[in-house]
Amino acid sequence: MNLFKLKILLLNILLLLVICKKENHHEHRHNEENHIISQTLNFCDAHTSGCEFEIWDSDSNKEKIIVKGVLNLNPKPVKAMENIEFQLMLTQNQLMEPEILLDLSMPGMYMGDNKVKLKKISKNMYRGYGVFPECMSNHRRWNIKIIFQDKNQKKFSTDIKFDIIQ
Repeated sequence: MNLFKLKILLLNILLLLVICKKENHHEHRHNEENHIISQTLNFCDAHTSGCEFEIWDSDSNKEKIIVKGVLNLNPKPVKAMENIEFQLMLTQNQLMEPEILLDLSMPGMYMGDNKVKLKKISKNMYRGYGVFPECMSNHRRWNIKIIFQDKNQKKFSTDIKFDIIQ
């Protein structure tokens, strides 16, 4: 291999590292005031079913479920670089008119800010649209942090992990 080809190869490897920069800042726990994070990390097969989740209030004297529901991603199977509909159905909700945000991230790889704000479409149903970018290193594991914010600006969140098809 000549020196020119070796330089091109090294530049391509460097470019891949920059695009899929390894960072752990998505794995840290939020320490913001008024933000409670569910301890449950759910793994889900988003290709065949909805992803169930629960958020518990550990701040009160009695632990209780604050929010419970199912997050569906469509179309199935879930693929990178396709428009995805995120549909969230609440089966239990103690929050009054919550704002709901999905923070899409790849554990261990920074893929840029990728957030989906869900809009209420009926009493217990919310919907939003987004895309999972394709990672050049072929990582498939993604995390969706579901963040609920109530009228008092208090936040509750949980994570769902799943694999996509590249």
